[in-house]
Amino acid sequence: MFTKAKLRIQDPTIVGVELGGSKITAHVYRIQDDGNLKHMASACVQSKGLNRHTIARIEWLEESILNVLHTVEQQSKITIKDAYIVVPSGILNSKMIDNSLDLGGRVVTDESLRKLHDISSFINQKKDEEVLHVLPLRYSLDDLDNITDPRKMIGRKLNALIHVITASKSFLNNVRQIFSHADVRIKGIIANPYATGLALLDEESMQLGSTIIDMGAESTTISCFLDGVLMFFKQFPTGSHQITKHIARKLNLSVEAAERAKIQYGFVSADAALLAVNQPVVDGNLQRHISPIIMSDIEELTISMFDVLNQLDPKVWDRIIVTGGGCQMNGLSEFWSRGFRKSVRAEKNYQLSSPLHDLTLAASFGAIKYGLTDYYNLNTRHIIQPFLKRTIWQKIQHWFNEDF
Repeated sequence: MFTKAKLRIQDPTIVGVELGGSKITAHVYRIQDDGNLKHMASACVQSKGLNRHTIARIEWLEESILNVLHTVEQQSKITIKDAYIVVPSGILNSKMIDNSLDLGGRVVTDESLRKLHDISSFINQKKDEEVLHVLPLRYSLDDLDNITDPRKMIGRKLNALIHVITASKSFLNNVRQIFSHADVRIKGIIANPYATGLALLDEESMQLGSTIIDMGAESTTISCFLDGVLMFFKQFPTGSHQITKHIARKLNLSVEAAERAKIQYGFVSADAALLAVNQPVVDGNLQRHISPIIMSDIEELTISMFDVLNQLDPKVWDRIIVTGGGCQMNGLSEFWSRGFRKSVRAEKNYQLSSPLHDLTLAASFGAIKYGLTDYYNLNTRHIIQPFLKRTIWQKIQHWFNEDF
């Protein structure tokens, strides 16, 4: 039985930093003696130096990161020594690997799984990529399929279908350099889709199947969870800022004026698509012109997402959750609910106390949950570091739900 009182406590401070396309967010939490998390500080600054998830000016990015770290240090009165970093979807790649291990009739042990999860032979070491997560989707043992945990079973050949998430090594090395300059050690690097799932989904939602639609400033990412693991994600080039620029071009407005008009007049509705997008603006009446422009982008995005989701197990999108700043557009959740014929809800219940709760911060809270898991030296089935020397397969999501 999992007993928190018996866990060996080390550093009680957990720091999570999300590197986003439009903002950089940091949170500081401290683990109390009773095992609960206490919020110490949160800060959010404009993300400079990143251009569509590439580093355009490293000195600007460094300034933004140092700024957010300094702010949370001032708020918490704690010197930040290490942090968990969430990196954007745009630098990620995903691949499926089918690996096998000959057992020769022996029992499956933790060491067997360690060898099975070692996918180093499948990774091109010369390519600019670094493994972030190794996520086993399912196991089979001889003629037995869909095994969740094969340990203590006996067989001849053990197989695993593994979802491997990699990131741009060049991007990560430059981020490491920035944090090194700040004397902050990076304890873990988490893919944005994975961190978002940790923040928004409970154990049941991950197990039964859920899809998260995260509409950010520069892009939209869908993340699909099933059987307790991130089994698929994909990024689309449409983001809320692209829609704003589209409005600015069509209506001959500044980007700032287009953003204000989108917020004030924009409404996502199938009826709006029937209006003429190219009608001239009459008497400054923007309301009838904004929604058709928005719909031209939203419809294209929706069709692209549907084509992808339709190829996956239907269970993964039985539950659809929307997050990100772009998902706050009026009528969007309702439009997707009708289009996908599923219940679609906006979610910002991260089960963590903070003054910064809103739809744009899910991944940053996911970093805190990831750090808490790592802090207690646990690895659930959907939190497995690449090339582990040992693996502990204890479930902790129920414990999260009890405390947060």
